[in-house]
Amino acid sequence: MLSVTAKDINKNLELVARASSEEAAKRLCSIGVKKVVIVEEVGGRRLAKSLIKPAVVDFLEFAMETGAASLESIKVEHGAKIANKKVKDLRMKEKFGVTILATIRDKKVISHIGSEDEILEGDTVVVIGNRESLDKLEKLEFS
Repeated sequence: MLSVTAKDINKNLELVARASSEEAAKRLCSIGVKKVVIVEEVGGRRLAKSLIKPAVVDFLEFAMETGAASLESIKVEHGAKIANKKVKDLRMKEKFGVTILATIRDKKVISHIGSEDEILEGDTVVVIGNRESLDKLEKLEFS
């Protein structure tokens, strides 16, 4: 009910909500909730990944907890310094110590980013690096 009230007050809000079932998630999406998390589903996927790829899960947990590495997704806005440039010309690793893992363009994940690929306005760039480097990158290149 809180989501309905919030949307009534401000139609432009981007809401995230928790649901206990797929049916509840569909109802929330129908009233304009942008992202719905089904906790049991997330937990189930995480458990399965822990069984199948324990080293990957352990690495991500350790990196996030210690601050050794963080994952960040950053939207490339109109006029951003990074926009419409080839990955090789950005020199992200040399300048900031971060690595581009993927881009999201037109609701599609592009995970095989090469040096000749371009980062376009409207893309969401997924990067990994330490928190300080990611903050610096976002401040200097995405503004």
